[in-house]
Amino acid sequence: MPGRLSRVDLANIVAQRFPEAGIIVASGRLTSNEVDLAPRAEFFSKPYDFARIVARLQA
Repeated sequence: MPGRLSRVDLANIVAQRFPEAGIIVASGRLTSNEVDLAPRAEFFSKPYDFARIVARLQA
């Protein structure tokens, strides 16, 4: 993402402004231990478990 805002920063801003939004952050560089997301947000790292992502989208 261009600029100073990271994907995680953006996810947290969206979570604050729209608490009902479902948020998924995916990264091949970060691990779940390296991100601090809003409680309703979910993090997926590579290798992606597509069944788990689909289940999250359907929830």
